Amino acid sequence: MTTQTPTKTSPIGTRPALPREELVRVIQFLGVGAYVALLNLDLVWTVSQLHILPYVVYVTLCTEVTICASFVLNDVLTFHNLKQGGHSLWVRLLRFHGSSALGALTTVGISAFCHQVIGMSPALAQFIALGLATIVNFGMHRFWTYRKPMVKDTTTPTLADVVTHPVEALTD
Repeated sequence: MTTQTPTKTSPIGTRPALPREELVRVIQFLGVGAYVALLNLDLVWTVSQLHILPYVVYVTLCTEVTICASFVLNDVLTFHNLKQGGHSLWVRLLRFHGSSALGALTTVGISAFCHQVIGMSPALAQFIALGLATIVNFGMHRFWTYRKPMVKDTTTPTLADVVTHPVEALTD
């Protein structure tokens, strides 16, 4: 007699109720984050030595490269089992960028609040902000970037249906 793993239904679908699976996912996410942070620092240092681009331009380019590297690694390693039946690669990439932008705004907002309002040192304020932003980023990627698409209600005509086939859309 075999024992089945308990399952639960959520907006993300029916999944095994394995906290270990989520723990592994968090560890992989943190590992990818550490790697791309080092990659970003290396890229910024390397490009800064070339003296061919203004600082803001090369930091922005390096950040974009590392966001894309983070997406690829997280897509392949961390969230690979959430892709099936989910959004296309391009939609996931755009959602990943949106989540990353929210994480960046979270970092800046919390860091500024901790430093300017509470009076923490800049390094401590940034450390706390990065920790909280990591939690926000993981949650956004886990529950939004890789969320399964909502099932379209086929009984309600869309605006496009009404415009392109008005008689059929309104009589069905």
